[in-house]
Amino acid sequence: MVNPTNFGFPAPNVIFSTAVTFVVAALYLTLCWTLSGRTVGSVLLGVRVVGRRSEQLGLAVAVLRAVACVLFPVGLLWVAVDKKRRSVQDIVLGSRVIYAR
Repeated sequence: MVNPTNFGFPAPNVIFSTAVTFVVAALYLTLCWTLSGRTVGSVLLGVRVVGRRSEQLGLAVAVLRAVACVLFPVGLLWVAVDKKRRSVQDIVLGSRVIYAR
């Protein structure tokens, strides 16, 4: 405000931006799966993430699944190959995605 001719946008740090994006994405997925089992996209698709016995995901499993989905999103494509339509994250952590309209 004092000298507007010298204004410049700050240069974002790539490492910081990547870390913040990772944390925000993992936190969003963890909170959604822990509280309701659904993200906004899950609601639109009519699916819910549940545990082995169709119970709501616990905090530890939700955190691990969120981190795995953010770090290894290609594992989600395994649903096209698996007969039970499970992703790599579902197979490793014992979670399931069910239809819930």
